[in-house]
Amino acid sequence: ETKLPRIEMQWHIGEMQVQELLNLLPNTMDIDLLEWLNQSIKTGTVEQTSVLLRAELSEFPFDKQEGIFEVHTKLSKTSLDY
Repeated sequence: ETKLPRIEMQWHIGEMQVQELLNLLPNTMDIDLLEWLNQSIKTGTVEQTSVLLRAELSEFPFDKQEGIFEVHTKLSKTSLDY
């Protein structure tokens, strides 16, 4: 059996404006979620963000939950319009 290339990566992103972080989200995410995030989060600062990517590369963008792609972020002075 041939093993497919696998990636396990974690990285941290420093402070930035919330709109900059929203621009980094992959367009393979659920379109309704992306639209809601972009329309609802108006202002704010991202204090820190960590990202985890773990899976076989051929499975990305994980349509069937084959891998892990997680983004954890801490926001401050954020305005949410919902």
